[in-house]
Amino acid sequence: ARAAMAAGGLSEEELHARQIDRCIWNYQTNHQCPEDLDCKAIQVHHKPTGKPNGRDCPKLAHRKDATKAGGSVAVLAAQEETCSSECV
Repeated sequence: ARAAMAAGGLSEEELHARQIDRCIWNYQTNHQCPEDLDCKAIQVHHKPTGKPNGRDCPKLAHRKDATKAGGSVAVLAAQEETCSSECV
């Protein structure tokens, strides 16, 4: 990554990475997600490998209520909230 940044003329000080909410934008399982996570808020489901277990949400392709990014409750809520850093 450092070599690519240098090749692009960027210094490490110029680039500040941030992680988006993985429970909404890169959902894998409910591990480390809020207990009250609404499955309808999930926008991207990362490699679901089978049927959901426990509190896990089902794959988007198998949900009747799935919405596309842009006008969903998750997107609207994200615009109104501030983000905070979290080590995972």
